[in-house]
Amino acid sequence: KHIRYKNIKKVLGSLRYLSINANKGFEQSRRDDLESLGYMLVYLSKNTLPWMNFEKKGINKVKKYKLVCASKIKNKPEILCSGMPIEFSHFLAYVRNLEFEQEPNYNYMRKLFLEVLNRNNDKNDLMFSWILNKKIKIGSERKSPDNKSYDKIISLNKNRRVLFRSK
Repeated sequence: KHIRYKNIKKVLGSLRYLSINANKGFEQSRRDDLESLGYMLVYLSKNTLPWMNFEKKGINKVKKYKLVCASKIKNKPEILCSGMPIEFSHFLAYVRNLEFEQEPNYNYMRKLFLEVLNRNNDKNDLMFSWILNKKIKIGSERKSPDNKSYDKIISLNKNRRVLFRSK
């Protein structure tokens, strides 16, 4: 059962990635999580977002939130995602247009990103560049504060390693 809509006027989340509706103080739902994900993907791709310049200026919090929200509204998905595969702007446009209680079409969104993979002749092997590009020693371990090993690096093959959380 979905939560009921209400106007909460309290912003929850990181200003940089807040959805437009959350930035306005509306109750958050799946659509807002997905819009935030879209902003994170843009940031990971471009290492910047147009409204980041407002985060550092010495302006009061209320004005800063209004400026960031206005920038998010002004920067349409096709502008925000310029230089990225078109599917990213389609994703962001889609999630921005979802209604509060509407269940997102997850198959549609998966299909968008699979199209990018297919066009680039890549596979959805669940191996990500931040895992593959790390220079990690096979068999190394991280220790928890009580000095017990809780992570181990395992090798899937000579080029692919993954962090494994022991139980």
